[in-house]
Amino acid sequence: MSWLDHYRLRLYVRNSIWIFPALSIAAGLIAVTLLNRIDRALGWEMNLGTGTAQTVMGTVAASMFTLVVVSSSAVLVAVQLASAQLTPRIILLVYRSRLRKLCISGFVFTFTFSVGALVRIEDTVPLLTSYVAAYGFLLNLALFLYFVDSMGKTLRP
Repeated sequence: MSWLDHYRLRLYVRNSIWIFPALSIAAGLIAVTLLNRIDRALGWEMNLGTGTAQTVMGTVAASMFTLVVVSSSAVLVAVQLASAQLTPRIILLVYRSRLRKLCISGFVFTFTFSVGALVRIEDTVPLLTSYVAAYGFLLNLALFLYFVDSMGKTLRP
């Protein structure tokens, strides 16, 4: 690989907002599988009905999907505003922000994890997996507030 190809690849990864969320899908599936195996090996289960747990996990999954859609829409609106009214150089600020990529990746990870946890609720409710999904959702709420603040500050004149 020549230096030019290496540079182009590095620039593509640096300017792409989809790579880390796509990797977080795989990380979410791996994490939910590992935590579910730990729960089953140690016999940890919640003292909660499976119907209630499925309802809670379904709500977490739906809410996380909503966060993914809203944050993606915010990025697209920011790019549209920047290209129409502001300078196109602001588009790079939107796409290159590592923290913004981390926020969207966290939303996608938690969505994937909660759907994976929902699928694994059978006769019993896995304790550690359910706690990670629920507390991950709360963490992502705080991350979403940061995301909104960051998007607003990026576009200010």
